[in-house]
Amino acid sequence: MTVTVKNRDGKKVKVECRDWDCPKRECFGPGFFQHRSCNNQHDSGCDNYLSCMYRNYHGCPDTAFDKTVPIGKELETLLKRENVE
Repeated sequence: MTVTVKNRDGKKVKVECRDWDCPKRECFGPGFFQHRSCNNQHDSGCDNYLSCMYRNYHGCPDTAFDKTVPIGKELETLLKRENVE
């Protein structure tokens, strides 16, 4: 699935990720995935599109699709509440 997010410069870019809520998760990290061959020669290269680097290298975490785990604004509110108390 491709979602549109703003990069550091404020420009909208498309990022390949698992679902619509991925940009709100802590594990989300867009970048260009690099493919390496075993001999680092002809088969090495970099994708021409952005994708979630955490998903590419580690796979999505088990909690990524658990509805009881807060994401986005819910997570920010929870973290602020814990820091205050």
